[in-house]
Amino acid sequence: MALPMKIVFAAVATGLLVLGIHDCITNFEENGCEMTWMFEYPTYLNVPVDKSIAKQFPNYKLYVYGEGEYARQISDLKFKGIPVLFIPGNSGSYRQVRSLGSVSLRMGNKLKVGFHFNYFVVDFQDQFSALHGAILPEQTEFVRSCVKKILSMYQSTHPPSSVILVGHSMGGVVARALFTLPGFDPKTVHTIITQNSPHQAPVVMVDSVMDQFYQKVNDYWYHHGNSSLGHVTVVSTGGGYRDYQVRSGLSSLTDILPEDRGISTTTMSVPLAWVSTDHLCSVWCRQMILTTVSALFDIVDKKTKQPTTDVGLRSRVFQHHFLHHSGMEPPPPEGKSIKLDSKVSWEVREGRMWRLHEEKVPAAKYIAFPIASMDGEMGTDSITVLSNITAKNWICACRVPAGQDRCSDCLSLESQAKLLPPRYSDRKFVRLDREELGENTHVVLFIPKGSSKVEIVVDKYRMDTRHLVYEMPSFYDTVISFPISVTDGMAMLQIRNNTVFYSLHLAGLYSPLTAYTAQVSPLRCSHKVDPGFYEGSVMMLSVPWSNENTYNFFKFGETGRLPVKLQNPREEQKEDYYGYEHSEAHLEMYLHPGCQYQLKLILSVGQTMGQFVRFYGTQLPVMFVAVLLLAIGGQLAAFAKDGECLWMPDAVYTYSKPFYMVPVAMVLHAITGMKAVSRHLSSAGVPANDITELASQHLWLQLLPVMLCMSAWLVTILHSYMAHFALAALSRFFALLFCWVPERVLSLGGYLQLGVAALACVSSVTLCGTFGISVSYALLLIKVLRLYQVSLKTGGKVESSQYRFTFLLTLLYMWLVVINAPAMVVWAKGLGLSLHLPMDPSRWAGIVATLCAVSFLTLDSPLQERPFAVQLRWTIYMIAVVSIPYSLIRLYRLNITICITLVLLVSTRLLSPLFRDTSKEHKKEE
Repeated sequence: MALPMKIVFAAVATGLLVLGIHDCITNFEENGCEMTWMFEYPTYLNVPVDKSIAKQFPNYKLYVYGEGEYARQISDLKFKGIPVLFIPGNSGSYRQVRSLGSVSLRMGNKLKVGFHFNYFVVDFQDQFSALHGAILPEQTEFVRSCVKKILSMYQSTHPPSSVILVGHSMGGVVARALFTLPGFDPKTVHTIITQNSPHQAPVVMVDSVMDQFYQKVNDYWYHHGNSSLGHVTVVSTGGGYRDYQVRSGLSSLTDILPEDRGISTTTMSVPLAWVSTDHLCSVWCRQMILTTVSALFDIVDKKTKQPTTDVGLRSRVFQHHFLHHSGMEPPPPEGKSIKLDSKVSWEVREGRMWRLHEEKVPAAKYIAFPIASMDGEMGTDSITVLSNITAKNWICACRVPAGQDRCSDCLSLESQAKLLPPRYSDRKFVRLDREELGENTHVVLFIPKGSSKVEIVVDKYRMDTRHLVYEMPSFYDTVISFPISVTDGMAMLQIRNNTVFYSLHLAGLYSPLTAYTAQVSPLRCSHKVDPGFYEGSVMMLSVPWSNENTYNFFKFGETGRLPVKLQNPREEQKEDYYGYEHSEAHLEMYLHPGCQYQLKLILSVGQTMGQFVRFYGTQLPVMFVAVLLLAIGGQLAAFAKDGECLWMPDAVYTYSKPFYMVPVAMVLHAITGMKAVSRHLSSAGVPANDITELASQHLWLQLLPVMLCMSAWLVTILHSYMAHFALAALSRFFALLFCWVPERVLSLGGYLQLGVAALACVSSVTLCGTFGISVSYALLLIKVLRLYQVSLKTGGKVESSQYRFTFLLTLLYMWLVVINAPAMVVWAKGLGLSLHLPMDPSRWAGIVATLCAVSFLTLDSPLQERPFAVQLRWTIYMIAVVSIPYSLIRLYRLNITICITLVLLVSTRLLSPLFRDTSKEHKKEE
C-alpha cells in the first residue's frame, strides 16, 4: 500500500533533521590535538579549608597539584610561587588540572626564569552544573573561600595579592560569578582564562535558578565592566566545530567586557594551535596548553615575580598569544626604530613578484625591494610578504636618502606579521599598504647567517585586483538555483599563476544558516617546484567581528576545501565597498605562485542543516509541544462533534498546521513588543519574551518560526505514525504473552497501577519530580497498549477514540520527561550523597503530572464528552500560542504550559457530569 504523501513529506523533513544532527556531531576534521606528557607521577595534595566552610560544603575539596620532587617540596603546604586556581566545569574532575600543572612545571624548569606557578584545583565531585542551576551559587561561594584560603598560605618577599583563575566549561562562568558575591574583594582576581565556557547563555535553560544566575552575572559585568571590573582581563576560547556541546558563539564576551580586556576567540583561530577541540580535550590539548602557559609566563613582572598589574600589558600579551602571534616572543613593540648593520651586505630585488629559496645562508644579508610602483593603471599599491625567517626584526621599512644606495635606520614591521599553518613551518605573512608606509621607499628583509632553510615570497599588486567583493546569494536565490548551486557551485573564480595572495569578501554573510564549501582546485602547475615552502597552500575564512579564523592547509597539487559558515552571527548591515574589507567576513588564500587555481563556492545542504541544529535545535521542543497541544484540542472538538477522534497522524496534520499558530504568535510578539504594552507587562511582573533575546543575539530570522514549526509538525506526523505501529506490535506481543492469564488476575493489574501511581506522586515530593513523571509516562504507555487491544476487539468508535486520544497524551508526557530529564540526571548522580534533590525544578511539574496521570488511569473514559469542548479547545490553543514566544529559550516554562493543559483536561472531565446534569435540568424547565 502506498504511503500517504504527508508521511512521505514528514519522512523527508525528519531525514533532513537527522542529517543536520549527523553533520553537527561528526562533520569536522580529525582531532589534531597532541597529547601532553608527564615524566613523574602526579600528586593531588589536599588543602584543608576552614572548618566552617568544610561544614557548609562537606562534598567539596581543595587540592594543589604536584609531581615528583616538586610535590615533595610543597608537601608542607607552604608556597612561594604564583597561585593559579583551576575550576572544573560540568561533570568535570579535579584531575583535569594535570596538563596545565605539568606543562607549566616543565616550562619553568626549562626557561629558568626564577619563578614558578602553584596550581590549585577545586573538587566539585563531578557535579552536573550545566543541568541544575542550584549548583552554581554553591560552587561560586566555595571558590570564593578557596581564593581567600590560597592567598593566606603565601609567605615571601612579594606575596601574591591575586589569584589567576582558569575555568573550563561552567567553571569559567563560576569564575565570573565570584565578583557578584557581596563582600568579595575584586582585587584578589585580575586574570581569568576560560575554556569552552558558555558566557552568553547556558546551552539549555533548564530551570529558573540558572536563568536568574546568568542574568545576575551578565548584568553585573555589563554595568561594571569599566568600574569595579576595570582591572580584570578575561580570555575566552571556544572549541570550534568539534565542540557540539557548547557552540563557540556562546563563549563570546561581547557585551560582557570591553574588547581591549575581553579577548574572545576559538581554538581553531589561536596561532600555533589551529585545531578544533571537543568539549573535554580542551583541558589537555597540548597546543592550547602551551599557548596558555606561555601567556601566563609572559604576564609575570620580572621584578616582583608576580603577574603584572598593568592591564594594558596583560591585554597585549594575551592578544599576542591568542589572536595575532607574529612569530616572536614576547610581543614586539609597534613602530620600533632599529639600526641596520653597515657591515652586512645589501641586495636590491626588483619585479612585481619574486622568490628566494636557499638551503643555508653562509653570511647574513639584507634584501631590499622598492615600494614605489609604476605610474598608470598597472601600478601596485599593496605588498604581501611570506617568509619562514625566525630572526628578530626580520622585516622593516626605510627611506633611502637621495644619492645613497642603502639606509642606516629602519622602522620595524615585525609586529604586523601573522603566523600561518602548519604549526612547525614557521611560516608567516605581512601585508603592507603603500599609504601606511608613508614616505619610506624600501622594504628591507634581514636574512641571518645559519644552516636552516630560508624561503621568501614577495608579491606586489593592486588592491582592487586581489580584494574582490562577492554578494552572497539570498535564501531565495539559493532555492531557485538548486541543484546547480550544489553541483556547479554558486560562485567561480579563476586565479592565474604568479599570484600569492587573494581575498574574496563575502558581502552578506551574516546568517547562521548560510553554509557553503570553498573549494580551491589547481588547474595547471609548473613542474619546477622548490621543495618545502611551496608544497602547500592555505585558505582562511576570517570573521572579524568574532576573531574567528578558520584555516585549511592543503599540499601542493591537492584540492583544498574549507567550510564557509559562521559560529557567531551578526546583524545584517549594508555597507559600501571599502567597508566590506574591514567588517565583512572574507576568504583569504595564500597560494603557490606556480599554479593556476579555480575557486568554487558550493552550497552544502548537510552543513546548512547542521547549522540549523547547532543554533536552533534547543528551540524545537516548544514547537513539538505546541503541535501536540493543538492536536489534542482538535481531538476533543472532533469527539464532541462527531463522536470519533481522527487517526493520530491525521489529527496532527489536520489540527496543527503551522499557519494556525505562527501568525498569531508573531502578532502576540509584536503587541507585547510595543513600548506602552511592554512597560505595563513589566510592571505586572511579566518577563520579556524570548524572541527579543534571540534578536539581541542576532539569531532571529523572519522565517525562523515557520521553519521551526514546519519541522516540528512534520516530524510529529512521522513520529506518531511510527510510534503507532511500534505500540501496536508491542500490544500484540503482550497480548500473546499474557493470553493464558485469567481475567480476574489481570484485573488486579489496575490496582497495581494505582499503587505505582501513588508511589510516583510521593516520589515526586520526596525524591525527584522527573522520577514521578517518568513513572506516570510508563503507566500511560501500558494503558495505551491495553486500549489498542480493546479497540481491536470491539472495533467501536469510542474505544478507538480513547486509544487515539490517550496516545497523544502519552506523547505529551514524553516531552515532559525530556524537558525535565536534566533534573533526574543530577538526582541520579547524587544518590550516593542524598536521596532528595535540593531545589528540584521538576517537583511541582512532577506532582501535577502524576496526579493527572492517576485521573487518566482511573477514569473509565478520559475522553468523555465535555459540554464545553470547543471552548476548551480554544483555551488550549491560546496556551500553545502564548508558549511559543515565551519558551523558545527558557524551556522550563513548558512545564507550566503542559501542566495547565493537563489540569484543564482533568478538571473539565471531572466536572462534565455536573455540567450535563445542569444542562438537562435547564431543558426540563423550558
